[in-house]
Amino acid sequence: MVPIIIQIHVLIELISVADRANVDPKTAMQLDQGATTMTRLNPLTTPRHELRAEKARRNKEAALTAFIGKKAEIDGMLARLQALSDDHFNAHPDEVNWGHVGNLEHYASLLKRINDSAFKEGEHAN
Repeated sequence: MVPIIIQIHVLIELISVADRANVDPKTAMQLDQGATTMTRLNPLTTPRHELRAEKARRNKEAALTAFIGKKAEIDGMLARLQALSDDHFNAHPDEVNWGHVGNLEHYASLLKRINDSAFKEGEHAN
């Protein structure tokens, strides 16, 4: 570490140094004795790091909000699919034909792809 030599002449400089070094102004006033040697500022406490930490916190918060939104979207789709399934996919027993079977086969293949991806099965298995 290379020491930084700071000469403090005015209160504004003291406050500025105190802010950068995370030292309260009272402690900084004690430095007002000519040239004072101070160790390099801790990069974990500099304003730049604080800004990065705040940006990371906001980014994490935004990701959580987006995740919750997408989960709600999926839950809504699953509820609609469950209601449609409970209603036999709007097919009446007297009207069921191979077209209905084909539709269900298509839905099942799409759901299988989702399940395989979510549970790491099928082509998504490790």
